[in-house]
Amino acid sequence: MPLFAVFEHLPEVNLVTGFYRSEVVTRAIHGALFAVHAARPDDPMLAHVRHLLVFFLVRAERWSEAVNQLIHVDGHVGALPWTLSADPAGEFAVYRALAVAGYEANGGNPASLPH
Repeated sequence: MPLFAVFEHLPEVNLVTGFYRSEVVTRAIHGALFAVHAARPDDPMLAHVRHLLVFFLVRAERWSEAVNQLIHVDGHVGALPWTLSADPAGEFAVYRALAVAGYEANGGNPASLPH
């Protein structure tokens, strides 16, 4: 999957302002979004793809899409990219908070989200 490939090759230091909105990253995100919509609900890789999408969507400031992925995976942190951190739950919580804050700052209403 292209999104995993992009993640594996992320530079240690990213000095390019629009990297997460670049064509390569955008295409990888779109491919992953297609994959999660086409996947079976019991596919064992589905949660991993959704978590990686949260990571990239937050960094690309695509708040609504990030929140949509969080609805499906919230509460589970045993996937990339969080498992690479010394504190997976903390890392996930930061991205979750960023997604919700960005969503609300751009007119989103958490009360209208499906439960």
